Amino acid sequence: MIVELYGSKAPKSVANFLQYAADGHYDRTIFHRVVDGFVIQGGGYGVAFNERPTRPPVAYEGDNGLPNYRTTLAMARMRDPNSAAAQWYVNLRDNDE
Repeated sequence: MIVELYGSKAPKSVANFLQYAADGHYDRTIFHRVVDGFVIQGGGYGVAFNERPTRPPVAYEGDNGLPNYRTTLAMARMRDPNSAAAQWYVNLRDNDE
């Protein structure tokens, strides 16, 4: 998968994602959440469905003007906006939620 990252708009998220990639964290991981017409999510579990350890989460950067349009990549988080760590998702539709 080839993705384009916007370090000028989301520097902490981009640095975080690239560090996980450089560390091999995403090697042999699975898409553990697939919601038809919504998102495909990965980065958190290995092929044996074992949860991968993460570093501390990064600060929320979602107010940067980048939309969650179809085919865009974004960091997955919990209700806490500052909870994104290693998991990410690809939007399968325009998501403005």
